[in-house]
Amino acid sequence: MKRHHATFVLLSLFFTGLLVLWWTDYAGYKNSDEVRVRQERILPALMDVKPGEIRRVEISGKQEGDRIAFERRDGRWQMVKPVDAGADPMRIEALIRNLMNLRKSPDAGTIQESPSTFGLAPPAEVVRLYGAGNDPVAALEFGKVVRERRYCRPSGREGIEVVDARLFQELDAPANDWRDKTVFSLSSFQVTGLTVTRPGHPELRIGREEGHWKLMRPLDAPADDEKVEGVVAELVALRVAEGDHGFVADDVKDFVPYGLDDTSAMKIELVPNTRPTKPQLLFVGKDAPVIDDRQYAYARRADQDDVILIDLKDQRDLGTRPNALRGQRVADINPRRVESIRIEQPGQVFELTRTPTGWKLVQPTEGKADTASVQALVLRLGELRASEFLEPEAVVQPDLEPPLMTLEVKQATGPKDKVVTRLQLGRHDALRKTVYARVEGDPTRAILAIPDNFLEVLPKDAFAFRDRSVASLSPAQVSRLTINRGGRTVVLAVAGSSDQPNHWRMLGPVEAPTNDEAVTSALTLLSDLRAESFISDAPGEAKAFGLDAPTLSVSWTAEPDSAAPKTGQAAPKTTTLRVGSKDPRTRSFFASLTGQPLIFTLQPSTLLPFEAEF
Repeated sequence: MKRHHATFVLLSLFFTGLLVLWWTDYAGYKNSDEVRVRQERILPALMDVKPGEIRRVEISGKQEGDRIAFERRDGRWQMVKPVDAGADPMRIEALIRNLMNLRKSPDAGTIQESPSTFGLAPPAEVVRLYGAGNDPVAALEFGKVVRERRYCRPSGREGIEVVDARLFQELDAPANDWRDKTVFSLSSFQVTGLTVTRPGHPELRIGREEGHWKLMRPLDAPADDEKVEGVVAELVALRVAEGDHGFVADDVKDFVPYGLDDTSAMKIELVPNTRPTKPQLLFVGKDAPVIDDRQYAYARRADQDDVILIDLKDQRDLGTRPNALRGQRVADINPRRVESIRIEQPGQVFELTRTPTGWKLVQPTEGKADTASVQALVLRLGELRASEFLEPEAVVQPDLEPPLMTLEVKQATGPKDKVVTRLQLGRHDALRKTVYARVEGDPTRAILAIPDNFLEVLPKDAFAFRDRSVASLSPAQVSRLTINRGGRTVVLAVAGSSDQPNHWRMLGPVEAPTNDEAVTSALTLLSDLRAESFISDAPGEAKAFGLDAPTLSVSWTAEPDSAAPKTGQAAPKTTTLRVGSKDPRTRSFFASLTGQPLIFTLQPSTLLPFEAEF
């Protein structure tokens, strides 16, 4: 019991000690290390203040008119005396930081002599730092400079300190040196949006999406990443030109003479990615008088009332030619998001839609679509690029009014959002290997020169995108196979042995064992017979393709599927593939199936299994 009592006593002492330490810290009592550090600081009161808590900075000279004052507004520094103008944030933050970290010189020590001897009666400058209140949280008086040392003392205290004069050499600078020379206080990597509005031109708006720049107005199209990055880099690098002469006028009430009023000026807005920082807007007005063969423009920031000079260099025409910043990609199409495609041409419409099981052909006939040809079209659309963006008057007869063909691509961009792109196609210039095209609704009416190999994936006839599977069966269902080739007929049948289910036997022209490997190869081909191309589905055209007297015919008898639901007594079904004459253009063979008017072609390699010795 005594042992437990001692434990409780020790625990009580431990927690009491913790409470005492916490209370001393909360009450502001300092340990010896903190006291020593405070004694080393010239302005120890600033140890309890964060740099961001400083709301106002004043620099006063010997004369009343020498006062310069700055205030923090919306995250930026503003000079409020002697003029109301943007202030250089780096200079002010450096001054605050130097004052907060200012230490006494261990070599010189604190000097207890007459202030007038060291230029402190009166001081040359006084720097005051303010927080949220009306009284300064710290004030430091500056006196003479001797070599690289400067004398100073905290206001209201005795004792003179010696500090590095280089830390405060900016105090002697005129007010204009403290003004902000930058136009946009952003780095290029922080910019996610650019908007340019100028009289007589549609608004130009560009935004960054998924790591790439995109034109949003006056047209919706991919932008050229490299070109846009170059424009943004030049804009954020803008500075007030010609030194002090670049500050043309302060506290301006009428901006009309400079072309900087709301209706006359060009407006350039940069949107940062750092929220809640607001977009930064620049007004650009008339050309200023030429200085040393350099052409500057009048400008002002939207949050300021002073007029400055800037050199726009290559961006003087920014916003007048949207296609100059357009990327080569014809449209922002992501193949994985495409949901449907509609192709319109005179007298013919093709409509394709993506289903959970694959692509479906809706028009001109309904059924399964050929996955390979649809996928080729979708991928080509996603990577389609224009080599040029031409003015309408630069192309003779582009055949775009009306277009010869229109492709409509619908893709999903979110749970409920859809984006529709309509691409119009015109004349094919075979000499230039170019097809003229236009994005429907493009207000610039630019004509796109796209490569003519795009035609390879477009419909050439009414059978485009139709599923090329013409026969589909399970080899296990086939019980009889008849091959008529060159007047010789081979009849094959399942041997019927239960211990050899895949064993076949020849019944004609002689009865004999078969080459099971050759039979399996033939059945595998028939299980997924695919046409090379479709020729016609009009009845009565068999003779024109040599199908009335075929050079090869293959008949197979399939037993009913045992797994299918029983709806009555199902009978075996016999189907015949007829192969006619050879297509002189492609060397492929015309073919058809019994009971179907469809005529298609098969490659010679497809028919090789039927030439084997069975």
